[in-house]
Amino acid sequence: MLSGSPPATFPEPGEPTSNPAVAPDLSLAVWPGLTAVHAIAANGTTVWTARHPCRVCGEAHHFADEYADDLYHRSPDSGSAAFAADGRTVWAHVRGDLLDVPAAPDPSGEDDESIEQWVIFAAADGSVLARTGTDSWSAGSEPLPHLDPAVMGLGIGEGQDGSAVLFGRLGEEGLETTMLAGGDRVLVALGPDHFLTVRHGGTTDLRVHRLADLGVTAELGSADLPEGGPESGWGYDVAPLDGRTYVASTSHHGHAERDIRYWLIDVADGVVRGQVRCPGATGPRLIGFGDGTWLTAGPEGDLALWRLP
Repeated sequence: MLSGSPPATFPEPGEPTSNPAVAPDLSLAVWPGLTAVHAIAANGTTVWTARHPCRVCGEAHHFADEYADDLYHRSPDSGSAAFAADGRTVWAHVRGDLLDVPAAPDPSGEDDESIEQWVIFAAADGSVLARTGTDSWSAGSEPLPHLDPAVMGLGIGEGQDGSAVLFGRLGEEGLETTMLAGGDRVLVALGPDHFLTVRHGGTTDLRVHRLADLGVTAELGSADLPEGGPESGWGYDVAPLDGRTYVASTSHHGHAERDIRYWLIDVADGVVRGQVRCPGATGPRLIGFGDGTWLTAGPEGDLALWRLP
């Protein structure tokens, strides 16, 4: 079990938000919020704010009391944010055009027609470096940073309409994006030259893709695993151990209701190396650190740190 005091704490902004992103040096936290992206230092100072239309109603709110009594505004669809690997940029998935922030032009022109945008901010001052429309109306999104600070992955969940997987690269011409065809995959891991997805709405297969051309190099069926069966499914958390191996979980329908098991995946060979025993671990939550260690989290929030023998 792990215990101790946090090396840094950050106050939340005063509006509904989704999961924050924290800079690699712990100097800054960024919250994607209902009406804005908020960058806050550990001392509580707001470093910058980028306002956008409300994720619920599309209005340009100025004060929280404009929506405080509305039930729908308390549980909005969520945007997302992530720091690039070097901590110098923040990639945020937001609703509509930014308000009050001069924006770098999108050469594709897609931001003029898209309900949502993917925006790259300078972490230091919030200036907009690049943006593009994502042609989406998401229930939530999840970014995955790449080792290359100019590259980011983004999974966009659109509820019953499916799930999109995008990859962005920041270059001299702005933000260039590539989308995985199909609209039915969920991005769960991003490696140096590959990425992993599971099927949206039925996580029975885990696919390994090449990052260069998005092609599939391996498909691992949960039903084919020992004691798997047709009701087994992959979880959405996959923990990277190094550049080629991951720990992933399976459970009843992938919902972690019961029969949770952990597996060692070798993406270079496209195989499951075997089952990983984590005594006492009872949940599907996995966080990998790329150094051969990973965390599991139980239903009561207890954490355990693991390493392969």
